[in-house]
Amino acid sequence: MISLFEVEHIAEEFWSRYGNVPEYPFDMHKLISFALPLHVVMLPDLTLGKIREWCQQRHLEYPFPLHDRPLHGYLIAGKSGFLFIDENDHPSEQRFTAAHEGAHYLFDFDMPRLRAVDEFGEAIVSVLDGERPPTLTEKVHSAISGVPIRVIQHLMERPTSGVPNTAIIDAEDRADRLALELLAPTAKILKDIASQILQQKYSKRFSLLQEHLITEYGLPTTVAATYCKILLSCLGRSIFSDWLED
Repeated sequence: MISLFEVEHIAEEFWSRYGNVPEYPFDMHKLISFALPLHVVMLPDLTLGKIREWCQQRHLEYPFPLHDRPLHGYLIAGKSGFLFIDENDHPSEQRFTAAHEGAHYLFDFDMPRLRAVDEFGEAIVSVLDGERPPTLTEKVHSAISGVPIRVIQHLMERPTSGVPNTAIIDAEDRADRLALELLAPTAKILKDIASQILQQKYSKRFSLLQEHLITEYGLPTTVAATYCKILLSCLGRSIFSDWLED
């Protein structure tokens, strides 16, 4: 599990690309398109099939899963990156989707790519972009250093049935955590509201914190509820019910 220190550091790097943190709540998809090399595409009733069709109409070839399913968002990372968002979702849901997929871009595409360039130099970019195969020397170097030099694609596909594998669950949790930090920074929230909730019973401090996340930072209700548990843990306060706390 990623630490709060790591999440805060990556969030700071993101904001350094953008220039400054805007007033909360903000339109995350607009910031993403400015700070990262991603084109944001809004499509109503988003599905894999609609994304596939959109790409085919523009003669963009990407590997897609065979089965269709509804989506809140989807990321295609490469030389031409696209972030798809369901146009019919509530603005708060769109906000979190954009942050979540932007976090996937940073974790699963940008950071491994930067690491490879640091290790091998700019010449490795043509390998990462699929323009040439790696040389034998580069393959050996990759094996020894543990730095992958394969073409990096982000298609976090879930199974049609059953539970996703551990790698997918970890990647999704990690992206969620960074998304929350981008949209509602832990340190700022605790500074703003900690004194108001510390002396309250569990149910009261939970409801106060959840409402604060929804109204001040524009988080979806279910996402805010999950984040409340993380924030209360950071405060060292119980996340159990009133009678258990008593």
